[in-house]
Amino acid sequence: TPETAYTAYLYYNGKQLGSRNFTTIADLAGATLVHEGDDLKGMLENATSGEVFALFGGNYTISAGEEGTATAGSAKISTNITIKGVYPTNQPVINGRFEINDGAALSISQVVLDGTGTSGDQCFNYKTADATYGALDIQNTEIRNYSKGTLYVNVKSSIESVTFNNCLIHDIKCSGGDMFDCRTGLIKSFTLSNSTIYNSAADRDFIRMDDASGNFAGAAGPIVTVDHCTMHNVGTADAARQLMYVRFVGNKVTFTNNIVSGFKNKRGFTNQVNTDNMPTLSNNFYYNCVNLVKAGANADANIKWFDQHGTELSADPFAGATNANFTLNPDDATARSGAGDPRWR
Repeated sequence: TPETAYTAYLYYNGKQLGSRNFTTIADLAGATLVHEGDDLKGMLENATSGEVFALFGGNYTISAGEEGTATAGSAKISTNITIKGVYPTNQPVINGRFEINDGAALSISQVVLDGTGTSGDQCFNYKTADATYGALDIQNTEIRNYSKGTLYVNVKSSIESVTFNNCLIHDIKCSGGDMFDCRTGLIKSFTLSNSTIYNSAADRDFIRMDDASGNFAGAAGPIVTVDHCTMHNVGTADAARQLMYVRFVGNKVTFTNNIVSGFKNKRGFTNQVNTDNMPTLSNNFYYNCVNLVKAGANADANIKWFDQHGTELSADPFAGATNANFTLNPDDATARSGAGDPRWR
């Protein structure tokens, strides 16, 4: 089956001698094949609904056009499309951004998204108001070097779901914006899972969902899920910022099976009265964090809740966090718990 992870085992006389993990290449049937040097921006902006773009390994720079001094620009997505890398061992690098319009749905897998030289805006920016967007589904993708953030929604529109799964997200400065930032819109379901996020959102909020409930009469609040993630140096400035700046009325928060290291912001999880006051918190581990497990010496009095059942670690659980090596010691209780991004166990 295409795009599927397998493990093959070698046996001799009933004894296992070895194993090998591998992932099959993308399904190319009916896909538009894209090679290095092709006009990716033009192809995406002139796509037909449902079109699948299969990218071979290489570097793809989205043309900057008239975007000032930027060396890489944005592709305007206006219909439902899929972008995927062909080879899991040779992922294509897309240098640029995506502006999503007219209710489009976007699926991306097995690529690297690089914001180097872009205008400074977010990787994904929703632009059209009064629209109902399909899903944004990001799988097995590395996202790096974007200045303002990863996701931005500042139009009165709803998005069916946003998913980041099996991703590496790092070096997102968050200068002038939050990491995952929804202001006047509604993301019905936001899921961050099986992913590693590091060196990002130094002095900004991690997940921001403003109270735009007045724009969506009768709508249920967003469901926010962060599960099986490894987070290192996400919120390192000793500033009054939060992991969950979630204010949309009726929200539900689940934060489970995560390992968090180096979170120093004063206000911990949240200081918002509208943030789910009965979140689901379980099997989480914290190292060198302030105000997540218990109130620190400089705790803001407005912190609404802590992870009372979380485990506060006395030693760094990672093999080499400064080099982005978050491998866990298999004999350590943290690894045995099953917490964190599975790739490091």
